[in-house]
Amino acid sequence: MGRGSSGGGRSSGGHSSSSSRSSGGRMSSGGRGGSSMGRGSSPIGRGSAPRGGFSGGRGGFGGPPPRGSYPPPRAPYPRYGGFGPRRPRTGCMPGCSLSIVMIILILLIAVFSISSITASLASNSSITQSTVSRTKLDSQYTTSTDFYVDELGWIRNSTTLNKGLKDFYSKTGVHPLLYITDTVNGTQSPTSSDMETYASELYDELCPDEGHILLLFHCLDGGVDYNMWYVCGAQAKTVMDDEACDILLDYIDSYFVSDKSDEEMFADAFSDAADRIMSKTVPTVVYVVICAAVVILALLAFTWWKKYKEQKNLEAQQTADILNADIHTLSDDDPELTDLENKYK
Repeated sequence: MGRGSSGGGRSSGGHSSSSSRSSGGRMSSGGRGGSSMGRGSSPIGRGSAPRGGFSGGRGGFGGPPPRGSYPPPRAPYPRYGGFGPRRPRTGCMPGCSLSIVMIILILLIAVFSISSITASLASNSSITQSTVSRTKLDSQYTTSTDFYVDELGWIRNSTTLNKGLKDFYSKTGVHPLLYITDTVNGTQSPTSSDMETYASELYDELCPDEGHILLLFHCLDGGVDYNMWYVCGAQAKTVMDDEACDILLDYIDSYFVSDKSDEEMFADAFSDAADRIMSKTVPTVVYVVICAAVVILALLAFTWWKKYKEQKNLEAQQTADILNADIHTLSDDDPELTDLENKYK
């Protein structure tokens, strides 16, 4: 069962299994894009263009208006005591600014939810989904050994790589062994058969039990093409089934074309693969439903709050209308005056 592609990247691969071990891999027809140095060379740091800009002080044209051109001062607005007309309010009514804030918050929630889900889906779109629940392999089936062999001298920070490989081990219970080389069975251009044979020989030589997964990574130093082949022990394959192994290879494919260092590439690939392997991937529709639910709840809350404020404003306006009414225009039988009198009895 292989995966094909055109125009570069992974071109072939497969899985095979027997009553004891399982194996599989991918062969490259393209490889790493970007810098022509390839893996094994010193990484180039990120650069950024210098920031530029300008600023200036306040400025304007013209001067003070000529004398006599000022508009006449506005007469003060008459004030009244007791009942009577009051100065009408202008501008935003109480609660108006709060309404704007609520609308902005709802929009921010919607944008944040959608962007987070989109970013999550985009970053994992090329990774095989985990569709089954897996149980960590019991420690009785593994014996601790080295976690990697580097024939090319790529690994400059062993602590970083060991941390990622140990993380994989602690989560899955399967002991990983990464083998990095540029020569397989005496050739630097191996076939899938060469990769499978050599990986099996390495497993017999380096893995003392059936709880290991050996990943053979073949790449010329400074090259852009690479091949991968794995062998899972009889016990290890109870966790590392075909789907789980595809997840691991997917992460390596994904991170190989990133700006991660060699140590980070392998460490993060194993660590992140373990997270996905040991949990079922949440379907995309669940993220969509959650996002929609958040937006709907926010809209419902805003609608309730808006109606509540409208009702309170209406009651306040009715009270203000009564208080501002000219008491001399009200008769003793006026229902508004009667209600007012009853209210303050």
